[in-house]
Amino acid sequence: MWVSADPGRAGLSPEDVLSTLPGSVYYAEQPAIGNYWAISGFVPTAQAEAQASTPAGKAMLAQFGYIAVFNKAPGRGWAYLGSFRPGSCSPTVPAPVYTAWGLCQVGS
Repeated sequence: MWVSADPGRAGLSPEDVLSTLPGSVYYAEQPAIGNYWAISGFVPTAQAEAQASTPAGKAMLAQFGYIAVFNKAPGRGWAYLGSFRPGSCSPTVPAPVYTAWGLCQVGS
């Protein structure tokens, strides 16, 4: 889903992604409204990293520096909502979800 969304219009392909970034995957459900949230970072393959010397490769690899946000609303499939820099908080994720994850100092 993240690859097909092609964040940054950088030409990502499935062959560019090795795995999810360890420690970056969080998932939550809001049962009262049937809403699901997930975030994850991704790790590039060695093949993708080998492209770092080209402008296109740099643009593609830059996307791996972000955390992707996903949502599954009632009656819908999972959707990629966007990305944010590690250490910040995406405004697309509700504060109670961040609180449940123990991430972001919501309200401070």
